[in-house]
Amino acid sequence: MPMYKAVENGADVLAYIAWSLLDNFEWTAGYTNHFGLYNLDFETQRRYPKDSAEWFSKLLKSKYVPHH
Repeated sequence: MPMYKAVENGADVLAYIAWSLLDNFEWTAGYTNHFGLYNLDFETQRRYPKDSAEWFSKLLKSKYVPHH
């Protein structure tokens, strides 16, 4: 069931982690390539949002669901 349907049916969703197949490639490449929504400074462990994080946030707030 898609998450938006679960929420419509009463699920209390407090957080969501967007994970994709590309994240697995990033991990296997030793994090030399960064595909996610945030960049990580490995020395400080501080996370910095990419432009794609802003885009994804706007998409979620719009509640738009792309149809196949």
